[in-house]
Amino acid sequence: MEGEDKEIEIILVDRADITERERAMAGDLLAAVCGNSMFLGRGYGYVKPLYWVFAKCDGAIIGTRMTCHVPSDSDIYIAGFGDMVVAPDFRRRGLATEMTRRAIDEAVNRNADLLMTSTEPMARHYKESFGFVQATPGSFLFPTKADPNVYEDDVNLWIRWLMQNPPTTAIRLATIF
Repeated sequence: MEGEDKEIEIILVDRADITERERAMAGDLLAAVCGNSMFLGRGYGYVKPLYWVFAKCDGAIIGTRMTCHVPSDSDIYIAGFGDMVVAPDFRRRGLATEMTRRAIDEAVNRNADLLMTSTEPMARHYKESFGFVQATPGSFLFPTKADPNVYEDDVNLWIRWLMQNPPTTAIRLATIF
């Protein structure tokens, strides 16, 4: 397998520090793996990243995971995780896991109140391994004192609840959005 004996580094790059070359390499990789040209030249999909976690080998980006601030109508800091791929020749080495772990750790270090990721049926167990809670399609799951399994359809209800019940640690939520 290509690159098997080469050293791979996992690095975190803030939006303010990304180079045009890194952005282009991340965009090329995302476009190639996802089959979508919208990533080209940008290095992300729909929401501007706060930071990326890259896997690099010989200076080339072979894996990417981005984290963004999910917009809301409150002061709740929601860190969203998305746009993650690993080049086919470098898969099955734990790179996606390590990039995700680094992205989550950074969001927690930046005092995120809520960690959110999209869900796909095939990724459910993977995301649960990081402590994310599976929400029903189109819904958000949040615990209350009366019932730890209350579902709401409106993210703003979730945010209002968080504002009244500040968490001591970041809550991890997976939903379709």
